[in-house]
Amino acid sequence: MIILEKLLALAAVLLLIICMMAPLKKTAFAEKHPGIKRVVGFHAVYAWLLLAAGLAHGILAGKQPGMVTGKIAWMVLLVLILLTLLRRKMKASAWNLLHRVLSAAVCVMIVAHVIVAVSF
Repeated sequence: MIILEKLLALAAVLLLIICMMAPLKKTAFAEKHPGIKRVVGFHAVYAWLLLAAGLAHGILAGKQPGMVTGKIAWMVLLVLILLTLLRRKMKASAWNLLHRVLSAAVCVMIVAHVIVAVSF
């Protein structure tokens, strides 16, 4: 169980990194390296996989010190994903701002989660 929990944590971190690479899709670097465009092209799928991996990791981790920060990070990610359902009803500029703010909040909470989990 412990190995599976650690593998899920690693998978979640890798998925988060790939999700955060999405802005690279529109850069000159991606034009030179088409593989980057293909990898980050499945941004929404990676987000759902991140949500599932985070949930499974949290269930398997049990009552560890990082539980509270992990739950907060997971809930912010859930809100971010659910808000994509309203994306078409929002102005593009408003959606981009909201998406960036919530994405940054998820990243900050994940960093806090790792710090708490490793420290205590």
